[in-house]
Amino acid sequence: MIGFDLGIVQQFVGINIMMYYGTSILMKVGFGHQAPLIANISNGLTSFITTIAGMKMMYTVERRKMLLIGIIGTGSSMFLLTLAITFLSQNVILPYFVILLTMSFLAFFQSCISPTTWVLLSEIFPQSLRGLGMGISTFCL
Repeated sequence: MIGFDLGIVQQFVGINIMMYYGTSILMKVGFGHQAPLIANISNGLTSFITTIAGMKMMYTVERRKMLLIGIIGTGSSMFLLTLAITFLSQNVILPYFVILLTMSFLAFFQSCISPTTWVLLSEIFPQSLRGLGMGISTFCL
């Protein structure tokens, strides 16, 4: 059940929204047609760099603390993104707020939630059940 719940939490955070609809979101907040594609490069770089940082943090920071920081950080980023879109809808700086908050969301997810989930999934199952447990948990992801 813990593996099942970890898989659900990781997906519930909302990473697929950023990965699949990031370009559409940026277009709707005021970027032209080419700018969102270029802006997604910054999202990719953020993901890459923070994934490496997250893998290094796995050795020094408690897993529970990393997971909680990641959930609070991604939730805060989404909340601030909602506020920015709601209250700055006619403002010229909205696209830049959206990019910064998207990068913040990705940084928290890729450095804290994603690596912690996969490490915890591999650690919580006993050796004799690890294959079955990982299979079911990955299916939930």
